[in-house]
Amino acid sequence: PLGARRAALRDTLTTVMSGYADRILLVEPEAAAWAARLRGKARRSGRVLHLADALLAGTVMAQDLVIATRNTSDFYGLGLGVINPWQTQ
Repeated sequence: PLGARRAALRDTLTTVMSGYADRILLVEPEAAAWAARLRGKARRSGRVLHLADALLAGTVMAQDLVIATRNTSDFYGLGLGVINPWQTQ
C-alpha cells in the first residue's frame, strides 16, 4: 500500500540498483532453465531448493560462475562452485 514504508523501500531499491547496476546479472532464459533443472534435481534427492536459491544457482550455472555465500548447505549437491568467503581456509 501507499505510504512511508513503501516510499522508503522504493528509495532503497533505487539506490541499490543504481549503485550496483554494472554488477547485477539478469535472470536470462538459460538461467531460468538451469534453475528449473536444479529444482528438479533437488526434489528427486528429497531436498527443497527454494525459488530464490534456484534462480541464483541457475544464474551461476548459465554464466559459469561460482557462488559466494555463507549458506553453502543451500547449494550442496547441485554441481556448482560454492565458496564461503567468511570461512578461513
